[in-house]
Amino acid sequence: MNIFLNAEDRSKGIAPDTRSEQLFDYAGTEESPKYLTHTANVLLLGSSLFLHAEWSVDRTIPITEPWGKTTIISESHYHLAQGLENELTKEGSEPSHVYNLAAGGALISDAYLLLFHYLQKHPKPSVVVLDCAPRSFNDTGVTEPDATPVFDYCFQIQDFPELHKVYLKGNSAKVNYVLSKVFFLYHHRKWLSESAQKWLVQPLTDATQVAQSKPPTKIPQYGATSHTTNEIENGPTVERSEESLRMAKSLQEYKDRYRFMTRYALCPQLRFLERIEDLCTEKQIKLIIVNMPLSKENKKLFSDGFYDSYRADVAKTVRSPAVFIDLAASENWPMSCYHDSVHLNEKGGARLNKVIANAIAQDAWQAHYDTTQSQ
Repeated sequence: MNIFLNAEDRSKGIAPDTRSEQLFDYAGTEESPKYLTHTANVLLLGSSLFLHAEWSVDRTIPITEPWGKTTIISESHYHLAQGLENELTKEGSEPSHVYNLAAGGALISDAYLLLFHYLQKHPKPSVVVLDCAPRSFNDTGVTEPDATPVFDYCFQIQDFPELHKVYLKGNSAKVNYVLSKVFFLYHHRKWLSESAQKWLVQPLTDATQVAQSKPPTKIPQYGATSHTTNEIENGPTVERSEESLRMAKSLQEYKDRYRFMTRYALCPQLRFLERIEDLCTEKQIKLIIVNMPLSKENKKLFSDGFYDSYRADVAKTVRSPAVFIDLAASENWPMSCYHDSVHLNEKGGARLNKVIANAIAQDAWQAHYDTTQSQ
């Protein structure tokens, strides 16, 4: 029964968690490199901060990769960066082919797992560019590496020998992982519990409350009014633009996602940032870490002093020869660069690509390894 349910869930997305993972294309993120006509020598790594920016840019320019033309209809399924390739060509560097290994909702620990898998299956890139922002280290209170959707989908039994000490702390975490992989009902117990609450417990509770409540008192009406109750209480309704509605929705979303954001909570994911640095140093891959810009309104959601301490902690964690680009240090990111409060639009994405291309073109990193090897 469990073999059947797990197979059906993997292919059809029976459980909501699996459907969400398929919507974000976690499987395609790892499998899509086989469709490339050229091996990628530049790898983008991170979250939707890269996905949305590169997708927004590429929708406005011709796409040369045949596979990209069919996947650009969805930002989660589009894993190229033609705009960045064009900028690299302008910089005069060797022909560059970019693959976007970023995944929607990914934390830094997820980026490490995806990079680890990629290097096992494909030739190593010359450059890895990693995006980061506070939500890359703590997203709605999730900081532990084995509690993320990317881990749930991408961490497989074959990863256990090499990575169990990194991702699964303690025997209980290891046992929980094995049970989740084997038993479908145990894996999706939260969904089953919520479904039972919604369809069985709540209707009975509601029916009891209705039976015990008194009928509402009818208030006599003395003629029609030209205003709705909402207008009387809140003032006349003003039609809001699509941009302002999108911004308001984004700010509410990130207010919820930042609820548990504390400096201490960043520590587990900062250790994975160090692991990405160590892996790239071991493989002699140039690593560029980009602290992505956030809108002023989004940064106001943090407690006083948190964002500055976050930037300082990340900067302190980044070690040479990795390159750290702190875009938050610049005020040159007006609201016209944003799709919502965090994601860059085509204008912001084009500016981001110029920054990344310029950093890749610098030869300081290569000089470091030339000196190291000569010694």
